Amino acid sequence: MEDIAQLERLVGRLANSQPAYLQSGQGAVRSNPGALYGADESAAMGAEVVARMVEVHPQTLRLYERQGLIKPQRRGQIRMFSDADIDRLRQIQRLKDDLGVNIAGIEVILNLLDRIEELQQEIERIRAQAKRRLQRMSQDR
Repeated sequence: MEDIAQLERLVGRLANSQPAYLQSGQGAVRSNPGALYGADESAAMGAEVVARMVEVHPQTLRLYERQGLIKPQRRGQIRMFSDADIDRLRQIQRLKDDLGVNIAGIEVILNLLDRIEELQQEIERIRAQAKRRLQRMSQDR
């Protein structure tokens, strides 16, 4: 039970923290910050460059891809990493190095964060739809 409570607190902190692409002075701004992870974005850097940027071995990138933690675009056999991929890699490193979360835990946390983002987008869509309906109703009066 205590582990679940710790995970819930961790997910809460991560969900409420400002994404790296919005923090001043860190990395490039995403071409589409509202896009979910894995969406097509203007990219990209090769694996060797990205591995140096996030201070991991290139083999680690391959491992993360095999485990489904990252999904870089490909041009033939070459992996191309977008800003969102780099943000996600940094998030993985923070979870692993700073918080001591294992790979299975990281996968769960990232899936939960992706789901939170999906739900937030759905809420925004419903709010906009409700606002339009209210505007039409007030115009009809």
